[in-house]
Amino acid sequence: MKPANISYGVDDRPPAFLVILTAIQHTAFGAGMGIVFPLLVLQAAGATQEATGRAVALSMVALGVATMLQALRRPYLGSGFLAPAVFAAAYLPASLDAARMGGMALVAGMTIFAGAVEIALGCFITRLRPFLPTEIAGFAVLMIGIVNGMLGFNLMIIHPLQAAGGQWHAAYPALALGLASVALMVALNVWGHGKFKAYSVLIGIVFGYAAGAALGVLAPERFLATIAQPPQIPVPPESLPAFLPALAVPFAVGALASLLRAVGDLTICQKINDSNWTRPHFRSIRGGVFADGLGTLIAGALGTVGLSTFSGSIALSAVTGVTARIVGFVIGATFIVMAIIPSIRDLLAAMPEPLMGAILLFSGTFVFINGMQVVMSRLLDSRKVFVIGVSLVVGLSHDVYTSFYESLPGAVAPLVSSSLIMALICALVLNAIFRLGIKRKVSFAYDPKAQSVDDVIRSFEEQGGAWGARRDVVQRVEAAFVEFSEHVGDIVAPGTTMTVTMSFDETSIVIEIAYEGQILHLSRHAPDAEKVLEDEDALADLSGFLIARLADNARTATRGRLQILRLDFHH
Repeated sequence: MKPANISYGVDDRPPAFLVILTAIQHTAFGAGMGIVFPLLVLQAAGATQEATGRAVALSMVALGVATMLQALRRPYLGSGFLAPAVFAAAYLPASLDAARMGGMALVAGMTIFAGAVEIALGCFITRLRPFLPTEIAGFAVLMIGIVNGMLGFNLMIIHPLQAAGGQWHAAYPALALGLASVALMVALNVWGHGKFKAYSVLIGIVFGYAAGAALGVLAPERFLATIAQPPQIPVPPESLPAFLPALAVPFAVGALASLLRAVGDLTICQKINDSNWTRPHFRSIRGGVFADGLGTLIAGALGTVGLSTFSGSIALSAVTGVTARIVGFVIGATFIVMAIIPSIRDLLAAMPEPLMGAILLFSGTFVFINGMQVVMSRLLDSRKVFVIGVSLVVGLSHDVYTSFYESLPGAVAPLVSSSLIMALICALVLNAIFRLGIKRKVSFAYDPKAQSVDDVIRSFEEQGGAWGARRDVVQRVEAAFVEFSEHVGDIVAPGTTMTVTMSFDETSIVIEIAYEGQILHLSRHAPDAEKVLEDEDALADLSGFLIARLADNARTATRGRLQILRLDFHH
């Protein structure tokens, strides 16, 4: 069911003008931020101005193709969601090393390798599910929100001060531009209505360019010089991709981080598009991971850096209330059109850093909260708390103690190259370690005379937390058992002890209650209200109805002297 805050859902067809304006907003947002990474890598490779222009154009093509691939809904390709692509920070450290060692040819070859690694991992996404639980995917999104917010603050405040030599008065124009832009976006989103809220980021971007020109932060001649040039078809790179085994590990780590980011982002897409969302649908996620890996592979073939889904753009779609996947195809086409128009390409490349920071800070808040909501949707026992808590501290320590990590031996450099990669590796390793000793099936005796129902409920809570089970599913398990316990005296033989078995296989929680006594009659139809009031025996029928409704599948059986009640709860 479409949530109330979503005006146009995944399969809706918004008016044409709304689709176009929404696509422009996402394109300006993604291109303005994403193009920074290819430019940094090109600079490290010592690319000429001509080569840089060609690479920027091809980068736009890669973004367009990857965005359209993600919007597809094929059995093994595409998630079917509006999840625009952006060049991923996870690949930046390794790409910079490749650029310095072998130029853009080596960057291209290693990026192709990274795309192939992500596609290969995607083939086993279901089997890897126990090692990539939802709370880890949510944690990846949470970390991306923190990284985006910190980078935004850096571009808004720290960079302008550094550029001004630490002189506040000299940095006032840039500081004013960033703060005013983010303030306008927030104000339009909080107090704006209709189109003003839907286009809050686009309005903020237009304002930022105008203010940048007025304050002298932006030099219009950077893009006005090419305004009269005719469209130009991007020329593919001349050099063949190269491969260096020494860089395989850092690019593979980047691919894993990109996969986790895609899983987290697509989980957010499912959540914001369905008010009844309860768990990730891995068929859609698998197609999205394939599209993500193929997009990176194509980006490498075009001579640019790796990419992934854009958490900020997904947050933007939630903020504006337009999540129709048709917008993704228009965004892809817009990127490709931009690639052949020199003035538009140069306009985006000239975006002032404070404005970039304002956009990142604005979107990072929504990305962070979405990730936190996914994490908190699971029951967290002490193991899960340590996984998330320790990984968060380890990730943040990279930005606090930068000199320490820079002093580590070169062999571990790929594993500590960024706070995001460090946090994700730490979370994956701790999750794998803490899985040791967790039983997938537990049994315990329950004596109604000697024990309280609360003891069983406490056992359900503890085991659900150890498994990282969804909070709402465990609550349904508890409600069903409480309902059963209300009629223990009527159907369970006096003086006997029940055996309660609880098992978990990532897709469902199964409760099996074995007892001596009478069979419990289950029904999907409510008993007659008058009969329940007049006949006490009909109360058991009412309990059977309520238990059957709470479980996704309920059945009874007889095994010798025992009656078996089996309840399945989809997870």
